[in-house]
Amino acid sequence: AKIKVTATPDAATFSGDHTGSVAEDHPAQAAGTAQVTGTLTATDPDSQADSSFKADTVTGTKGSLTIDSQGDWTYTLDSDFSFTGDAVSTTDTLTVRSADDTPHDITITITNENQVPVLTADFETGPEDTPVTLIIDDFTNAFTDGDSDTLQKIQVTVLPDTDHGVLIYDGTPVAQDAEFTKAELESGKLKFDPKADWNGDATFEWKGSDGTAYSSQAATFTVKVNATPDAPVVSVPVGPTAQEGQPQLIDGVSITDPDVEDAGQQLVVTLKVTDGTLSVGHHEGASVTLFGTKDYING
Repeated sequence: AKIKVTATPDAATFSGDHTGSVAEDHPAQAAGTAQVTGTLTATDPDSQADSSFKADTVTGTKGSLTIDSQGDWTYTLDSDFSFTGDAVSTTDTLTVRSADDTPHDITITITNENQVPVLTADFETGPEDTPVTLIIDDFTNAFTDGDSDTLQKIQVTVLPDTDHGVLIYDGTPVAQDAEFTKAELESGKLKFDPKADWNGDATFEWKGSDGTAYSSQAATFTVKVNATPDAPVVSVPVGPTAQEGQPQLIDGVSITDPDVEDAGQQLVVTLKVTDGTLSVGHHEGASVTLFGTKDYING
């Protein structure tokens, strides 16, 4: 008697890289380079020809996986994927198929890596000869974080030029690399104190922290100190001793003005004596009024 044995298809078996890991990295995700690769091998006892894969691109919940017929695969994390909350990791499972249609899962672990904050330049304004208060918004408005973390503290990495003024906190000069918490910034005690009669742009540099890491690059903060008019100052020497009936030269009377831009302005200067007569050029009297620029009057 003859016994006929009918063949039944055997499922392919798999070996190689069944798993992979990739870190959340928003710049890399935007560039399409947040990826992990691997290679699977399919073995089909029914046919060597079936020991291969169906080339395909499989879409997961957090990214996509492309596999070729040789089993080489690449997983790419979606550009818009982002962790919410403080989860350490999550997974994405995608199913590929051998040539004989046997399914096999590849599981990708996505790790929650801290995204370093990024800063932009910002500025504040204030009048000459008046401390300029730096508020918390001056720093939070210049702070962005890929994890949606908020600013927790800053570090002043470069101080302003002392010819322009100084940073102070609660009245005390700030040291280089000093750190200030969010609460300290909210107190309004951090200020730029401009040098007397100075105006212009003063700058300092700072880094911001999300509580885990500081920004890799410092940002420049500019304090724009606006000019305010300063009154001219008339200097008169200590009164000399005069002899009755004798003219006395009063040497050293001068006018100064801290505002350089006022050099060409017309000034009015009045000199008076309580007893006697003043003689200045062709002007004479108990009160003499002079008209002209600062240099003209001083000349």
